[in-house]
Amino acid sequence: MFFDVAHGLSVNDVGARMTTEARRSRLLDTLESVREPVSGSQLSAQLGVSRQAIV
Repeated sequence: MFFDVAHGLSVNDVGARMTTEARRSRLLDTLESVREPVSGSQLSAQLGVSRQAIV
């Protein structure tokens, strides 16, 4: 996973870019759908960003 800070983009496992808004939307969808607590490390791995970006 690659994260381009200057452009707010990350590259997922298949090489497609995800915008900051798309990543934020995916994060919110994940948080709304889970029934158990999810760690920042798990979320960052799933979204391909640093844990600090999640927290």
